[in-house]
Amino acid sequence: MSGKNPSSEDEVRRKRLARFAALEQTAKPSSTQNNKNSAPIASSSSTPSDSKDHDHQYQQQQQSQQKKQPKLTQKSPPPSQNSQQANASSLQIPQKPFKSDAQVESSSILEILGVSLVASKSTEDIRFMPLLISELKLSKSLSESSDSSELLVTKDDADRILVDRMSVESNPLIYLINCFNRLLTLNASSVVKARSSVLDSLSSVNRLLISYLGLVLQSPEAFIASSDPNSITNEEICAQFTDMMLNNQVPNALIKSLVDRFENDDDEQNVLTESFTFVFNNLMLRVVKGSLLKPTFIESLRALNTLLQHKPLA
Repeated sequence: MSGKNPSSEDEVRRKRLARFAALEQTAKPSSTQNNKNSAPIASSSSTPSDSKDHDHQYQQQQQSQQKKQPKLTQKSPPPSQNSQQANASSLQIPQKPFKSDAQVESSSILEILGVSLVASKSTEDIRFMPLLISELKLSKSLSESSDSSELLVTKDDADRILVDRMSVESNPLIYLINCFNRLLTLNASSVVKARSSVLDSLSSVNRLLISYLGLVLQSPEAFIASSDPNSITNEEICAQFTDMMLNNQVPNALIKSLVDRFENDDDEQNVLTESFTFVFNNLMLRVVKGSLLKPTFIESLRALNTLLQHKPLA
């Protein structure tokens, strides 16, 4: 070996490298075909640049395959029955405590007549009357210190409550008409409509209001606290009634109730004849003296038409 020429050894090495390069070129087509279906396998004879090319091609193939695959979204599991019940209970609106027929009757009568059992709930229309409440408690065998919620009034107490309540009113006509309007509102409420016993009690209160209204139209001086009983006459109170009709404060149901109450009552027939004679005269004067271009003219005609719908007044 030592006697060999160095140039011949270089020649042998060069031939070996050339043969190896030829073998590598023949192996490239098959390896490229395999790369399309599987990941490249690094060869001990590969150069660094070949490995980088193979890695780059593999990454591109993986990215294209990931783009083609549909994305899977993880669905949240359906809520359990316990969680649904918990959510439903948290959204429930608190229900009002149940009221008996006696409680609904009592609260309705007090509201209609404008009386409050609690001072903090007193308003201009709903008055707190401690003396009246004490008398009612005594009549119900309740102690003075008992809670006002224990006091349940009935239709039999309505007359007494109404008289006391009117005694503190400066204008009983307006008070009675407001009471009637509150009664109409309660009669239309679902709480009252579903209770026949309450409807029956409110029907009694209705007759009571109409009876007192007829008396006020006929003899207002008997109900208006004044040093001079002649300060308000029957004609003046009927003029107020006419004004309230023109302002749409007198419902047709009230006129009908007045007619039904007094048309067949011989002793009080003058309530319709005298009182509504003044009302008709006031309306006719407004129509005759009014201008066709003014809204009061149409309002007066409308009020007259309301009255003429009732045969006893025609």
